[in-house]
This record gives sequence, C-alpha cells and structure tokens, in this order.
Amino acid sequence: HMKPTAQALEAVVIFGNKGDKEPGKRYMEKVIAHKKFNDPDRFKSYSSREYLRHEIDISNLDEAAVYGKGLKALTINIYRNSGPGDASLLPLYFSENVYDIYHSNSSSVDRKNLIAKKTLGLETDKFLWQLDKFSFSFNIYRNWLPIFNQTFASPLNDNAFNYYNYFFQDSDVVNNHKIYTIRFIPKEKYETAFSGTLVINDSTFSIKKVQMHLSPTANLDFIKDVRYSEEYALFVDSATKKPEYMPSKYSSIVQFETGLELLGIPVPPGKKKVRLTSVNTTVVGNININSPMAAEFAQKIKKEPTSDLEKPEAYWQQNRFGDSLTQHEKHIYVMADSLKKNRRYSFDAKVINMGATGFW
Repeated sequence: HMKPTAQALEAVVIFGNKGDKEPGKRYMEKVIAHKKFNDPDRFKSYSSREYLRHEIDISNLDEAAVYGKGLKALTINIYRNSGPGDASLLPLYFSENVYDIYHSNSSSVDRKNLIAKKTLGLETDKFLWQLDKFSFSFNIYRNWLPIFNQTFASPLNDNAFNYYNYFFQDSDVVNNHKIYTIRFIPKEKYETAFSGTLVINDSTFSIKKVQMHLSPTANLDFIKDVRYSEEYALFVDSATKKPEYMPSKYSSIVQFETGLELLGIPVPPGKKKVRLTSVNTTVVGNININSPMAAEFAQKIKKEPTSDLEKPEAYWQQNRFGDSLTQHEKHIYVMADSLKKNRRYSFDAKVINMGATGFW
C-alpha cells in the first residue's frame, strides 16, 4: 500500500521585459520588415501544378424536407442511404480540377491553364459549374486580400498595426528551429480584418502556416462567415540551391447567409431559409523555383483551355499530391452514382436544368 505524501511548492515568479509592453507587436515588426525576403512573388520565376477540389453544400435543411415528396427529399434520402450522410446537409456540387501555373517577374507573365476536370456527372453540373467562382486563395504577404467585392487588411499589411493587435500564443522547436505562434485580432470592432494565428519560423521570420476567419462584425453582403488557412513547405531554389518556403496548400470555407436565392431559385416568404456553404481545397505540387526550364514550360501553357479534360482515375490519384479525398467526399461520388441510376431524379434534374439554361 502506497502512502500519500504532501509537499508544498514554493512560488515561481516569472518577469517579462518591463520595457516591452507589446511583445507581439515588436515581433511582428520584424516579420513585416522581412516580407521582401519571404514573399513567394519575389522569385524571378516559378512554375507549379495546382490541384483544386470545390464543394457546394446546402445546409440548415428543415427536417421535414427529409420526409417530403419533392426532388429535395428524394436526393436527401439517396444521400443518406448511400452512406453515413448528414440529414441537415446536402452536397449540391463537387468538382476536381488540375491547373498548370507559371509566374515570371521579368516578363510580367502569369499563366494558368486548366488541364483536367472531374465533376459528379449529374445533369445539374451543367449550370452549377458557375459556383466555382466561390473558390479563392491569397498571397498572405500582400497588403490587401480580396474577398468577392471587398478588400481586407492582411495580417502582414505594411500598416498592420493600424488594423490588428498581436499576442504571443505558443512556441515550439521543429528541426532545431524555433517556431512561434502569434495570435491576431482586429483592433476595431467593425474593422475589415480577420482573427486568427500565424505560425512563424524564428530564424527567417517566414510564415509556415496561417489560419484565420472573418471578424463576426465585418460587413460583407450575403456572407455569414469566411474561414481560410494557408500552409507553406520548403522547396529548393534552382538558382541558389537553398530551400525556400512556398505555399503548398490553401483551404477556404465560405458560409452564405442565404442559399437557393443565390442560384436564382425563389423561396416563399416565411419558409425556413437554407444556407449555401462553399468548401475549397487547393494542393500545390511540382513546384520549380527559378528553373532554367521555366521559359520552355511557359510556352507549353497556352491561354486557351485544354480540350481533353477527362482523365482516368490513376491520373487523379497522382495529381492530388498525397491529399486524398475524405470519407465525406468519397461518399458524394457514391451518392452521385445512385442518383444517376434513379429515373425520377434524371427527369426532374433535366427539367430544372432546362429552367436554368433554356436547353433540354
């Protein structure tokens, strides 16, 4: 039998630097001062391949819709019966895209060419493809970040201290490098700014990861919330042979205040409003910085889109760059296969498509 022994610990008092009342601000001054050494756009040229998947969901569904007789109830039940579906959520659109990207500072060239595209193969894809415009990605080092029709101050804005307060949140050591996590919040309640965290490499003051969301008081029409994250990884600069941080993954979630109205579908007054949610993930691979083959690669990227966009499954496995589909995303494809086999859905979807496009 073990006997308990109590022992009082002496008080430990930790003193900060009395002359520095805002250590987060002082540290961010160094990060912002090093922007020109860390901004990916500083390179003479770079090329990459981007894999983007884009999902549109209808959320906030009324439970009664599940037991109705309309097309919505049919679709929800097929979604639920084809796997572990959420009754309050209905995937409306899903696509995967692969782009070739080329950027050159010397010749002021930015090229982006779609080389592969995959959708659910449903009739509704023919008019819902326009929802791809709800996907976006940023360069966090720029002063201003555009979201639809407004611009928001980046946490790395040259005048960031007019918009943000910064606080140390955490520290860590990764591969013998000190890593700091800085939390930032808007300085004013109604500021066009974000709240979130920056993960920073202390030796170079370069960003490793940013996670942020729109301020709840930000005035953005039709938008309930925007969440965004950006991750960086090391890639070798062909000119200097040194590893440099470049964006490797972008993720965004946009929650709209409304839903069907954005698609041009009228909703009766007093009816519970569904909401539209846009979920986007972009993974970057095959990054070449200042490659001597960059000019030749640029010539291969044409302005007109590639005609043959359909690719076999093996192609998609390779070009997702290790970022495989989630169980939820795999379930969407299973749902789509079930819908395509349903006669009633196929006919009703054609009617809806004709109403939206004018074509049968």
